Amino acid sequence: MKYYRFYISAESSVIGKYPQIHQCIVPTTVNDPNYIDNFFWEKVPEFTLLPQGILDRKAKKTDLISVSFIGFSTRLFVSCKLGKILENFNYWGLQYLPTTLIDNNSTKDEYWIINPYYAAYECLDFDSSLFSHYVSSFQPPEKKLVFKNASDFIKVQDQLPSGQFIQIERICLKSDNDKDFFAIKNVSGDGTGYFVSQRLKDKIQDAGCIGMVFKEPNEIYP
Repeated sequence: MKYYRFYISAESSVIGKYPQIHQCIVPTTVNDPNYIDNFFWEKVPEFTLLPQGILDRKAKKTDLISVSFIGFSTRLFVSCKLGKILENFNYWGLQYLPTTLIDNNSTKDEYWIINPYYAAYECLDFDSSLFSHYVSSFQPPEKKLVFKNASDFIKVQDQLPSGQFIQIERICLKSDNDKDFFAIKNVSGDGTGYFVSQRLKDKIQDAGCIGMVFKEPNEIYP
């Protein structure tokens, strides 16, 4: 199966202004221990506090929206229309959390936060992907690494000292995957990579959803 990396559009003609959201309404404060920002790459419990996005007055409403606010660093903010399409395909390690978008007319629309809680390393072709070990994000990679499979990769990654990490410099996905939508962390580019299958990409485009771009897995955007 062919895959594409799923990016939020940065085209001003489509989104109006980037980011489209830089202010949100939160139930209490972002420092509340139950606020979503306190959960990183894990499944959030039912009592988690979620933000409501406020669309910037110069931004356009799209189905995938760029957000610069505490709690969205690894997550996606999608319309109910797009969320239902994504949810109806074979996804893995992703949680769908309903919340609200308040647009320029003060209209409230149902939007979903997509929360990644499991990195789908099993979808990687480890023989063709390239990995680097970093002792710090401020230093060049210390060395290249080779892994046999996902369990081998996860074992080494979990044993790294605090601050050190493994970055996937070149990602290659197995062609025999049966998953349509998943996320992988520490991917070259913006850190978290979302990937969709050809058939899911076609469905999203056929439905007329806007606000996203589809690139080759190793193509950096914008």
